Amino acid sequence: MSHPEGRYELYRHCAELLERSDQIDEAADLLREGISSIAHYESRSKLYLACGMLLKRHNRIDEAIALLRQGIDHIPSEYGVERLYTSCSDLLTQANRTDEAITLLRQGIDLIPLEHNVSTLYTSCGNLLAQVNRTDEAITLLRQGIDLILPEHNVSTLYTSCGNLLAQVNRTDEAITLLRQGIDLILPEHNVSTLYTSCGNLLAQVNRTDEAITLLRQGIDLILPEHSVSTLYTSCGNLLAQANRTDEAIEFLRQGIERIPPEKNIFSLYQCVNKILVRDGRIAEASQFLKDGLQKIPVNQQYKLAETLIWMNAATQNQAELEKILAGTGAIQLSPSMLVRGQILLAQLQENWQRAAEIASEGMTQIPNYLTLRSQAAFSWLSAGDPKTAQQIIQDYPLKPVEGNPILWLKALIDLKNNDIDTAATSLETYLGRLIQVETELTETFLLSLWNTPGSLEGKTDLAFYFPTLPPSITGFDIPITRISFSTSEFIDNLIAKRHKEQTKVYGNTQEQTSLSVGLRYVLHLSDLHIIKPDQAILWSHQLAQDLYNELDIPQLDALIISGDIANHSTPEEYQAAEQFLHNLRQDFPLEPEQIIIVPGNHDLNWQQAKKAYKLVDLEDYEGELKEGHYIEVDDTVIRVRDETSYKQRFVNFSNFYQAIAGRPYPQEYDEQGILYHLRQQNLLFLGLNSAWQLDHHYTSRASINMNALSKALTEIRRNPDYENCLKIAVWHHPVVSTHDDKITDSAFLDQLAVAGFRLFLHGHIHKAKTSNYRYDMSQDGDGRKLDQICAGTFGAPTQELFTATPWQYNLLQFETNKLTVRTRRRSEENGAWEADSIWRQGAGQSSVDRYTIEL
Repeated sequence: MSHPEGRYELYRHCAELLERSDQIDEAADLLREGISSIAHYESRSKLYLACGMLLKRHNRIDEAIALLRQGIDHIPSEYGVERLYTSCSDLLTQANRTDEAITLLRQGIDLIPLEHNVSTLYTSCGNLLAQVNRTDEAITLLRQGIDLILPEHNVSTLYTSCGNLLAQVNRTDEAITLLRQGIDLILPEHNVSTLYTSCGNLLAQVNRTDEAITLLRQGIDLILPEHSVSTLYTSCGNLLAQANRTDEAIEFLRQGIERIPPEKNIFSLYQCVNKILVRDGRIAEASQFLKDGLQKIPVNQQYKLAETLIWMNAATQNQAELEKILAGTGAIQLSPSMLVRGQILLAQLQENWQRAAEIASEGMTQIPNYLTLRSQAAFSWLSAGDPKTAQQIIQDYPLKPVEGNPILWLKALIDLKNNDIDTAATSLETYLGRLIQVETELTETFLLSLWNTPGSLEGKTDLAFYFPTLPPSITGFDIPITRISFSTSEFIDNLIAKRHKEQTKVYGNTQEQTSLSVGLRYVLHLSDLHIIKPDQAILWSHQLAQDLYNELDIPQLDALIISGDIANHSTPEEYQAAEQFLHNLRQDFPLEPEQIIIVPGNHDLNWQQAKKAYKLVDLEDYEGELKEGHYIEVDDTVIRVRDETSYKQRFVNFSNFYQAIAGRPYPQEYDEQGILYHLRQQNLLFLGLNSAWQLDHHYTSRASINMNALSKALTEIRRNPDYENCLKIAVWHHPVVSTHDDKITDSAFLDQLAVAGFRLFLHGHIHKAKTSNYRYDMSQDGDGRKLDQICAGTFGAPTQELFTATPWQYNLLQFETNKLTVRTRRRSEENGAWEADSIWRQGAGQSSVDRYTIEL
């Protein structure tokens, strides 16, 4: 045992035995002794690391940091110290000493030779810089590493990390270019598959799916089957399936199964085919495909397919087949953990929820490291009607705060059942990766609708994969259900019925409010900002806050409405300025994301993107159907036909801005663009609509309201009793009455709004404050259904776009018990102050005033 590696193993093994017997100090002392006695640098480096990790496991963080720093100082940089740097930086970060961790990693980058795996330090340092919002610095550092380190020295991780950061800051094209550069430079055997996968995902995200598929196929052709090519097959197969090329996807994955050696994670291809078949409703075929795979893959991978097969039988309520698998008669070898999970799912399927909870609890004792049993125990106790026990169990779960983690969804559901509202909200927001609208989303019905929404084709974020059976106590059905056993429409119909019976637990049993029972509320209405540069954000936010505070003397804002044309040319730079404007304003008047209502205008679609969506085609060669308004006639022989997917991208910059403010992207599908904003405390319900959904650089005058979007929103309002007594206000950009041809010409939708109980509609576009009244009922007393129009002037249009003698304007809406006062403000000089705008006439011989009143 005189060989240094042998002595290291002896010290490490003895220390492990001491740790297992709870002799922690003795184990640490032994490893320190080895550090002192072994001269071999690489073995000493491993002992430093082993001792540091021992101290970390027992929460002696400062001691571990000091020890690892000692190793860094005493061992020459060329002898495997990069692990000491990364481990020490991890501990510093854990101790909230991130700046110190970054400094340490930069030190290692400067000292360690480039060929000694220094790429891990670049990656770790870049990730830390990004975590503390120093993303540009992180990108610069990673690019430096890419330029300095030879392609064969694990540089692929730098490309993928840098590409991810570029994508996160909306520099997707730059990220794609960088990843393609890495693909061209790095040899296929040097882990280049991760670059293909990352680049393919980014291409798909920007709706360049065909290009992504071509790229992934290229990688598959170039990389040898034994070099982690399985991820390329699954990524490409998923994209084909998402593009409704299901049969092609399945055949493609089958080819991969035949080509890749069985020991190279071939199980993932079987799982991918299974998910595609399930989504296509081919359940029996999916089940048989898994069984065939179990006969072909190595024994040490069989548990992966066995887990999927167990879930399949639970999800299809195939109790007989599930019992057969668990009894061991199906030639499937189950690990102890998989056997326990199968028994839990079987008990759930049999509606024996308490037995399922007991099996899971027993399994937790026998297999403590199998955390799935803890989540199944919590879910089963919840389903058995014992949310308190469920909460106690889930509290001990070492949760990773990662978007899409199914345990976060379960925790939100359990906390909600226990009326622990704040904790439930935190869990749900982390699960969704965005802020939530508490009044509409922190409910059992919303959580159950998430369960009914399929996740990725890999199934990693599919809630029904983790919890395939839901009990009657949660759903309201008479029998347990699975997503496969009940259609989506049945499930949604049941949720609607449940919601009408469900008592909102967020606010308790408070007395029902009406729109007339809430006190004074202030709503700021801006329109047509046409913001161009950051300087405007600073000046405008100061001018506005000063007017609201000093002149109007309002204590707070209850909502902010921006009715379109936020930007001037719909560029990322303009929206960054708009984001800064809102950030500054919210420093003076705090507003939650759900209190900010934003709709797009005609200046919020990007004309360059719209032009790209139209492809030049010879008329005689075009074989598709020519839909009116979907093409542009160039001449008698040539047309431009638009690609619908690319066409929707003309709102992409607005969508990114909307996400930065609202915490969620603006929907790409037109029929999803009727967005509700329920302000419960103010008893206000806003409906935001996109009146620019049919506009582009060529078709500039076909403003309209999408009827599917409107119908969906009005259906949601009708079916939700929480909305019944709210004051309802609709918001869009274009006018319904105008002397110009860019108005909404089909105004019949106003009838639907009036019947649905809407009282007001707000818009902009005409750059001048106006008001009017639309009466649906012509009753003599004037109390019939009607809509009052409130138009805000332009808040910031360029001087040349202002009408003669028309200033910049905005409206402040002041709601009282039974009336609304609209106060109009004006600014005549670019750098001047806001003041009252007395434009509302009061009759012959009377002075005009700066406000008007609407009886509610």
